[in-house]
Amino acid sequence: MKKLCSLFLILLLTLSLVACGEPEPTDTLSTGEPALSETLSDTATTDANSDADTETVITDTEVSTDSQPASVTTEEEPPVEYETLTIQIHETTIPVSVSSRIRTKTLSDEWTEGLIEKLLQAPETGVTVEKFSDQEIPQRHFEGFAEKIDILVNKGSVTWFIARDVMFRYVRKGTTKLLCKVETHLGEGKEVELSEELIKMLNMAIEYAPMTRYRAALENGTLEQEYLFEGKHEIEVFIEEIVEIPATDKKSSPKYNVKLSLLSKKDKTVHLDLGPVMSGDSVIMVETKTAELSLKANQKQVQELVIEGFPSGMLVIPAVIQITVDKETDCYVNIAIYP
Repeated sequence: MKKLCSLFLILLLTLSLVACGEPEPTDTLSTGEPALSETLSDTATTDANSDADTETVITDTEVSTDSQPASVTTEEEPPVEYETLTIQIHETTIPVSVSSRIRTKTLSDEWTEGLIEKLLQAPETGVTVEKFSDQEIPQRHFEGFAEKIDILVNKGSVTWFIARDVMFRYVRKGTTKLLCKVETHLGEGKEVELSEELIKMLNMAIEYAPMTRYRAALENGTLEQEYLFEGKHEIEVFIEEIVEIPATDKKSSPKYNVKLSLLSKKDKTVHLDLGPVMSGDSVIMVETKTAELSLKANQKQVQELVIEGFPSGMLVIPAVIQITVDKETDCYVNIAIYP
């Protein structure tokens, strides 16, 4: 009976073991370290999570940058300040006499700074220029009114340029030109070398600057035009055509119709004056015209003017159209007609 019970218990134990299946494999090796398969699996999972985190950070950064654009500065740049060149020009009356005056003007722009640099950098020749006189010209003579400065009348065209407290005296007489540094207006000086470019710039500063000078010439039926000096100006000008008006009889003076176009970038009121260029050997009759024009921005407007000359004996018919903006001369248009 006892043997029968023992066999019965062994049978139950065997059936129990079969029902439970095989035991789970150990998670560690004999060394106690994690199994290799688990290590690789964990590493891959960690890397994937790390990449996912990195991508999330980049995406967040891009969104943050787009949602908060950099601030834009709207402050206007301060105006450019240029050096000033003072020019004192001796002028005589017509006809030439001892009655004269000294006219002063100042220039200050980018072109003027280039002239100042050329003046100050021009080398001295080593030649000492004789003084004009021991006479001192009082400062009041340089304030624009007529006085007798007889010592200058026979010297030619005399102009002084003052830049950075350095005074230059420039004399033109015929084809001779002389530039020198001086301590006083009439005192001796040190000759300065004159290049062709410096001569051109000095002449432009005396005759044209700061106003724009535009030239049109009709000769043998051909119209040529150019800017003699292009200073700062608000109105663009252009001569559309110059056409001779047929004479009614042989005794009539020659007449020419001038079509002048004007263009402004802004709405502007412009004043036009047509008049002759007066000189000792050239006087013409001009249909004097003054006009107030209201220009619209970027809309060309054409004005017609008539120039009239003598019936014979004239080699050139010169005239000038002065264009004024805001009571300041903006441009001169020099017109020359060769019959």
